Amino acid sequence: MEPRAPISAPRSPAFSHLTRALVVSTAALGLTLSLTQTGAAAGAGSSAGDRDRQVRTGSHATAPSAAPRTIVTTDPELDDLNSMLRMLLYSNEINIAGLVYSSSQHHYRGDPSRGLEAHRWPAPGARLHIAEAVDAYARAYPNLVRHDPRYPAPSRLRSLIAMGNVTDEGDMAADTEGSDLIRKVLLDDKPGQVFLQAWGGPNTIARALRSIQDEYQGTPRWRAVYKKVVNKAVITSFGQQDATFDDYIKPRLARHPEPGSGHLRVGVRFPRCRPPRGRVLPLRRVDRDQRFRRGTDRRLVPRLG
Repeated sequence: MEPRAPISAPRSPAFSHLTRALVVSTAALGLTLSLTQTGAAAGAGSSAGDRDRQVRTGSHATAPSAAPRTIVTTDPELDDLNSMLRMLLYSNEINIAGLVYSSSQHHYRGDPSRGLEAHRWPAPGARLHIAEAVDAYARAYPNLVRHDPRYPAPSRLRSLIAMGNVTDEGDMAADTEGSDLIRKVLLDDKPGQVFLQAWGGPNTIARALRSIQDEYQGTPRWRAVYKKVVNKAVITSFGQQDATFDDYIKPRLARHPEPGSGHLRVGVRFPRCRPPRGRVLPLRRVDRDQRFRRGTDRRLVPRLG
């Protein structure tokens, strides 16, 4: 049997490229993952087999069933590519449910039929940044999986890539493959929260929520569906990169919830490098028992009792 490679020994240039990204802050990801638990803490509540696997793989993570589920929406900004590379290194610790292209004020694809020019969007036929990140991950995957078998196969990640609403800044005019993916996850019966990360604009997330509202509001199922969605969805956004949070999500779903149905959890963090477009929202943690530590607006989202 071939001896196991030390965790610190890279096996390929792609792996070296990815591991160098670990020294960069994960603030832009909208998540903070605990990778430094003690062995005792990591083993608490797990079986002997799980603890043995954690020791053999060098992982101190919780069981896969406890991994937080997340969908990332992202525009083709360079920092999003860097964040995607970093996040894929943590993909053994989290449950990625979707990787969705979206627009923002900085990037949109345009629509020649409407005379709308593309703005800082890759040329037609170019390989987009999520696909590029997964390509790099695929080259590193044989070495990564040696140390933790929970790393998802590249084919699995590629199956989660979807094109969202990208035509214009704030585009939520129609359902897309990406918004449908988000909608399907929010309506499924799997337990636990789903962390919807908006690295670009939140417009594809807004479109998914709008399609749910359009289908169920005014029907006998609306209150139950609304309660299910707002208790499941946790939206985190790095700044407001389009107006769909203020124009749709906040007034329709966060400010005026259905009575007795809870409140949509929303966290918006603004970069400190320049004044934000809009009001800075105070932050607090979503749930004490979650490893995602993005904040929520106290005035919009009271804690559920």
